[in-house]
Amino acid sequence: MCGGLARRLYLGLLVAVLLAAAAPAASSSPYMDRRELLLRRVYSLHERITALAEKGVDVGDLALMLNRSLMLIEKGRLDEASGILDDVEGRLDRLEPVAEQEAYFSLVQRLVLAALAVAAPFLFYYLFPRIYLSLWLRLYGDWFADEVHG
Repeated sequence: MCGGLARRLYLGLLVAVLLAAAAPAASSSPYMDRRELLLRRVYSLHERITALAEKGVDVGDLALMLNRSLMLIEKGRLDEASGILDDVEGRLDRLEPVAEQEAYFSLVQRLVLAALAVAAPFLFYYLFPRIYLSLWLRLYGDWFADEVHG
């Protein structure tokens, strides 16, 4: 029983040492480092775009630009992808402060529409007979007075 535990610890330690030795060799290429940094940047920008989309901001063009940058990263055209990511980040920086206002105005708009939808039947019930009677009396009031006092 103790031998099995020692063997597992030994194998685990051996795998950890091999992984630690192989990790710097795998990522020593500057191409891999830059590519990995761009992919991390794409991921963080994607999170920001998703947060804006949840607030109701139209971010379709930003998502397309982000997708294009991913395609360029996969093709190895890192300079172009970096330029697109810079553009996306600049647009996000301009959109984020406006997003709170848009979310607020969207909420107010929905509340006003809901209030009108609830109030419309009551207003119709209260105002329609009065408006109808007022119009009828203006049009036929003289006739009604002539018939009664006639």
